[in-house]
Amino acid sequence: MKTLKIDWYLSAGTEYDLEYDQVLVIRKIGTDSTSQVKIMIDGKYAGSIISYVAPIQKDTTNILPLLDLKDLFLVVPQGLKYKFDGSGTVRIQGELLKLDPGETIPADLIARYKDQFYKYYEYKTATKDLGTDVAWGAGSEIEILSLTPETNEKWIFNNVVRIEQSNIGTDAQKVAIRFYKNDIPLFNRESGAGEEGIDMKAFLIESGKLEFFTLADWPIEVPGDNKLTVKAKNISGSAISPPSGDSISLTIYMVGIYEKKVG
Repeated sequence: MKTLKIDWYLSAGTEYDLEYDQVLVIRKIGTDSTSQVKIMIDGKYAGSIISYVAPIQKDTTNILPLLDLKDLFLVVPQGLKYKFDGSGTVRIQGELLKLDPGETIPADLIARYKDQFYKYYEYKTATKDLGTDVAWGAGSEIEILSLTPETNEKWIFNNVVRIEQSNIGTDAQKVAIRFYKNDIPLFNRESGAGEEGIDMKAFLIESGKLEFFTLADWPIEVPGDNKLTVKAKNISGSAISPPSGDSISLTIYMVGIYEKKVG
C-alpha cells in the first residue's frame, strides 16, 4: 500500500468516484461557500461545512484555518462515490491510499467508515434580528440560539464559535455573550465579579485580528433532552440603535461533534 498526501480543490455539486484500488481519507476540510455544503459519502450524510467556520484557506482577513476533523476523519473506501452537496469549491487535505493487488482497506479505516454517519463534526447556526428601527435597550438580553437534542442524540461543542453582527459595532464592553445549559448560566452572570459572560468581541473575525474563539479547552456537552441556550446582553450602559430603516442582528456559528446512538 502506498500513501499519498493530497491537497485538493473540488467542485461542490459534483459526484466523484474512487477507483477500485483507492481509499480516500479526509483529515481537514474547508469551503468558500457562504451557504451549507453537505458531505455525502456513498449517498449518506456525514456532516456539513460553511465558510464562516471552515474557510477554504486562512488569510489576512480571516484567521480561521481549515476545519481539522482530528479523530473524526472521513473515509471513502475503494469504488465508492462521494459528493459535496452545495455550491462553490471545497478543499480537502488528507491521504489517498493506493492498495496493492489483493490488499484490503485497514481495519481502523473500516471502523471509522461505519461510524462516520453517526458521529461527525457539524455546525449549528441561528440568527436573531430585532426588526427594522428597533433599538436594543441597555441591560436587555436577547436569545440567539436554542438547542435541545433528541433523546438519542448528543452534541459536544469543542471547536470554533463565531458571531456576525449588523449595526452593533465591534467595540469591546458593548455586548456580552452568555451560555446557558438548562437555563443555568455556564459563565459569570453578574458584573460584580468581572464582565458578564464573554465579551462579543472575542467571537468576531476581523481583518488584522490574529485570534479567534474556540471551546477546545472547555467543551460544552449537551446530552439528549438537555437544552443549550446562547443569549446576548447589551452591557454598554445605553441603548443601541440601528440606522433609520435598518435593523440590529446577530448570527452565531458553533462547531462541535454530533453523535446519534443507534440500535
